[in-house]
Amino acid sequence: MKIFLPTLRPSRLLLVAMLAVASVAQAQNFADASPAPAAPAALTAQELGQGFSDRVLLAKPRAEHRATVDAAETRERVRVRRTFARFGDVRVIELE
Repeated sequence: MKIFLPTLRPSRLLLVAMLAVASVAQAQNFADASPAPAAPAALTAQELGQGFSDRVLLAKPRAEHRATVDAAETRERVRVRRTFARFGDVRVIELE
């Protein structure tokens, strides 16, 4: 039984080797260049003056969850500061 192995000309072999080296180098550069996760930025004086807070956010429950959202907020110990029924139960909530 004869096994067929394709033969490469020296120029093609060199090209394949160069592509392999380039791809490994590019992968290494990509791994080195990946940005580190940034720490959350502190609020500026202007944001604090406008009432921004790190633990307060707006939330709007999906229509299919509106019936159970109160129980879920109680279970998760979310403090609801205010609810706007007029805007689809948009809530101002405070996290622990």
